[in-house]
Amino acid sequence: MVNIQSITNTLVNLTRPSMVSQGLFKIYQKGLKIVSTDTKPMANEWAASNVESDEAFARALDSDLWNQATAYDAEATATADGKLRALADQGITLGGGGHHALLYFLVRYYQPQVAFETGVASGFSSRAILTAMHHNNGGHLWSSELPYFRLPNPERFSGHLVEPELRTRWTMLLKGDRKNVPEILGQVNRIDLFHYDSDKTYEARERVLRQAQGKFAPDVVIVFDDIQDNFHFRDYIAREGLADRARVFGHDGKYVGVVLPRA
Repeated sequence: MVNIQSITNTLVNLTRPSMVSQGLFKIYQKGLKIVSTDTKPMANEWAASNVESDEAFARALDSDLWNQATAYDAEATATADGKLRALADQGITLGGGGHHALLYFLVRYYQPQVAFETGVASGFSSRAILTAMHHNNGGHLWSSELPYFRLPNPERFSGHLVEPELRTRWTMLLKGDRKNVPEILGQVNRIDLFHYDSDKTYEARERVLRQAQGKFAPDVVIVFDDIQDNFHFRDYIAREGLADRARVFGHDGKYVGVVLPRA
C-alpha cells in the first residue's frame, strides 16, 4: 500500500535548503543501485566463511567486561522497545541498530577519546557508544546523520533513544555525510574509533573512509556494519594489509567487520 503521508513528508523535506542536495543525491544512488551488479550474495558468502564468535573474542580480552556489555545490550533493547513502541502507536516507525553489545565492549575496552560515526537513525549505536563513554568517564562522539525524509520535522527523531544526560559528550550534524564529514574532520585532531553505518554502497563507504583515514590514530578501532552488502570491507583489509587485525562477527543475520589496533 502506498503511504501518501510518507510521500508528502518526503516531498516537503526535499524542498528544504538544508536537505535538498543530500536528498536528491540519495535518490540518485538508490536508482544507481538498482541497475548495478549485485555482489551481495557473494559478499555474504565471504563474510559467513570468515565469521567468528564475538563472545569468544571479547572474553579472551576481558570476560567481566563482556558480561557488562551483554547486560547493557539487554537493558538497551528493552528500553528501545518501549520508546519505539510508543512512537509506533503514533504511526511513526524508526529503524533498528547495529551490534550494540560489541560497540559498548569496544568503547569500554579501548577507551577512545574521540569516536566518529556515520549513521544515527533512532540512536541504538550512538547510545551504546555514549553509555560506554559515560562509564569510562571520558570521550566525545561525533555523528553524521541525514534524517528520515518520510517523517514530518525529521530532525527530532534522529538519536531519539539517546537520553539527555548522555548528550553532553555528543555532537551530531544533520546534513548528510557529504557535508557533515568534512565539517567534522575539520574539528577533530584524531579519530580513535570509527564506526560506519550510513550509506551502504561501496562508493559511499570508500569515499568516507578515504576522507577520514588521515585522522585515524595509530591504534584506531574501525567498525563497518553490514559488510555482507558488498566487498568493500574485504577489499579494504586486503589493500591495506590488515587481514591479521580484521575480524568478522555475526549479528541478527548480518555481519560486522572490525579492524583492531596493532598488538
